[in-house]
Amino acid sequence: MVHRTRMKAIDVLREFGWGVQEGRKKRALYKAVCLSSMSRVRLYLAARKNGVSRQLLRGWVKSWIISQTCRGCGEEVQANNFSIWHTYWQALWAPCHEGCRDVGMKEESYECQCIDADCNDCRHFQRGVTVTSDAETNKNAFLPLVGGVKGNCLKRSENVVANPKRASCNECFEHRRSPILDS
Repeated sequence: MVHRTRMKAIDVLREFGWGVQEGRKKRALYKAVCLSSMSRVRLYLAARKNGVSRQLLRGWVKSWIISQTCRGCGEEVQANNFSIWHTYWQALWAPCHEGCRDVGMKEESYECQCIDADCNDCRHFQRGVTVTSDAETNKNAFLPLVGGVKGNCLKRSENVVANPKRASCNECFEHRRSPILDS
């Protein structure tokens, strides 16, 4: 009886695109967990039986928002129009319609970048070189800025370090894609 249950679960996973590659397995399992009527536990057990380690499975599940509702429009998502929305700050997965994903993710990233207010997304930032060691930091930095970019603020006329993974909350921030308003 247990064997038949696992076969049914693996059949559900295959229906949702289960493949050899790790990425295909992750997407198929996520889609099945969101849309299938089968219990999550049975699907997880089938994934474990078919080559997904417990540690990997735990990591996947921690980054999933499990729902049948589209993150973009709030309507129910169907299997034939299912896509994955990657949230901006925490890189969580959320179900969405294919048509809602690109526009919605762009809007979400714009809004989050405006909240972060880091020079990296500012229209006044002139890029320089990438920071390669912890010793090269900004005077106002609380975190190492490896991977950040040194540059110039054309508005304040000073050297700055921009980092895409940090919220600077600069009051002088103007998003690079914001419309220019005449004062």
